[in-house]
Amino acid sequence: MARLDVTETFHHISFPGHIHTQDSLNYALHFQFQDRDTVIATYPKSGTTWMQEVVTLVKNRGDPQLSKTVPNWARAPWVEQQYCAKVLGASQGPRIITTHLPYHLLASALQGSKAKVIYVARNPKDVAVSYYHFHKMAKFLPEPNSFDEFLDGFLEGTGELTLNDLREIS
Repeated sequence: MARLDVTETFHHISFPGHIHTQDSLNYALHFQFQDRDTVIATYPKSGTTWMQEVVTLVKNRGDPQLSKTVPNWARAPWVEQQYCAKVLGASQGPRIITTHLPYHLLASALQGSKAKVIYVARNPKDVAVSYYHFHKMAKFLPEPNSFDEFLDGFLEGTGELTLNDLREIS
């Protein structure tokens, strides 16, 4: 089942159902981070892919081979997505793990670990514009109406992407 029309709501946050389930989201909350892990924490449309590429290159001393041959979701899987456990189970050595989950949901999983966390922030104005256009392109997200309506929902905290969610992460 593609689940493209499913939205998973978890702790009052909406997630696309084609890559998230209640089980995968709960898995993230109880995930065992290792001391050698590097965690990339971002709000959607804030530079996640860019940071995955940078961290991959740094970990591989500038050698682009891994970036050219392995997709970013396999090199730096999202801990809250349903394929993560399988990808990480097959990985060896220091891991790069990505998340869009806010800190308050991951805090207990990170406590007691010496994992390095890289937090990427972006101007909320730019995030809203980028996410609006992403909504227009991505078939698994609700079709936005006008940008003005999308932005109103963002500012009021009632849209798919909300300013309150962005504040909660930082």
